[in-house]
Amino acid sequence: MRNIIIPASKSLTISNKIPNENINNEFINVGNDGKYYYYSYLFFDISPIPSNIVINSAEIILFKVKDFFNCNTKVFSIYPLSDYFSTFTTYKNHPRINTQFKYDFLPFTNNIYIEVNITDILEAWINNTLINKGIILIGDNNQNCLTTFASALNKDPYLIPFLRVSFQESSIEVIVDYPFKIPYRNINWTCKTKP
Repeated sequence: MRNIIIPASKSLTISNKIPNENINNEFINVGNDGKYYYYSYLFFDISPIPSNIVINSAEIILFKVKDFFNCNTKVFSIYPLSDYFSTFTTYKNHPRINTQFKYDFLPFTNNIYIEVNITDILEAWINNTLINKGIILIGDNNQNCLTTFASALNKDPYLIPFLRVSFQESSIEVIVDYPFKIPYRNINWTCKTKP
């Protein structure tokens, strides 16, 4: 079994507090503060992953920068995106999400990081049944809970979110069986130059 680590290459936070702008700095915010909602996006370039593999697992690792306590009642979610996000993404101009996949996680723990299994999303990306346009992190808008993680732009490289992929080489052998016989003939090629 082999592993590959892919750091997030893009990140962004949007909020209805600043509906025509976005937050693009060292941190991403997720949840709500009782008045405003915060959603964050991450993108992982999966092109280094070999194409002929079997995925064993894929986890996103998010490093917390505050709120180191346990709470089992606050649940956040991860969805894949149906549209790309960019530096022009805002709360009023945000990408659609793909609700076919949803992964819940508990953001408030004593741990310094959160680990979320997204194996099904990665398999869909690898198999081209879903285009990798990134993911969104969403908090429960009905509960007053806001937390902060390090972003792709964090100055400390040890805090940048990453995708950890565990895989093995595929042992699929492709056999082509032609329904007709191909005649074999010895052919001698000669080259002649024009005078």
